[in-house]
Amino acid sequence: MIIPIPKGKEVIFQQGGGPISGTENSRAILNEDLTLNFSSSFSSLTESSAPKAFKALAGVLRDTGANKVAGFIGGEFKQLGFQVWTGTEPLSTTMSLKFSMDKDAKKDVMEPTLAITKLALPSTGDKGALIGPGPSVLSTFEEGKVGSFAEGKNLHCYIGNFKISNIIVTRAVPTFSKHTDQYGYPIWATLELSFTTIFSATVEMLDDMVGLL
Repeated sequence: MIIPIPKGKEVIFQQGGGPISGTENSRAILNEDLTLNFSSSFSSLTESSAPKAFKALAGVLRDTGANKVAGFIGGEFKQLGFQVWTGTEPLSTTMSLKFSMDKDAKKDVMEPTLAITKLALPSTGDKGALIGPGPSVLSTFEEGKVGSFAEGKNLHCYIGNFKISNIIVTRAVPTFSKHTDQYGYPIWATLELSFTTIFSATVEMLDDMVGLL
């Protein structure tokens, strides 16, 4: 009997309009609260400053009471420290997933755990050349086009009502139960997973993620 799982705890990975191969008949359950990381960087408006000699002279003038003159000669103003946006990192998160046996430990636990773990690994091409995981640069120019190359390659994650589009898996750490079924497959597994979006985070991305657009 399938135990009902709250929608907010179920995690689904899709590629090409459907579940990734190996996860079609399984359910990944969120083990912990979901934390999303957003980060922007800023730097000062200017890195220049007055020569040391000017600063020394400004100090002398200040000590003699000429504070206004000292400020101009010293060449330091609070406005020069104004912080200017220089960039924003992609959205990133780390989550813990759990797979549990329902009827078949191989299909319910082993296959989906390995299928998602593979998203962080390259594959081997001709003559041993490695083919990196994740979408190609080409796919970034075809985002959103129905039937495009990107539509079949880009990976998306659904967590309850959240949709995080165009992601790459950067880390996967599976842990398998020491308890197995009669065929030797573990009856449960956990998967520590880290992923990031392939694009920088934006206001529109966040709105789209929670269905506000």
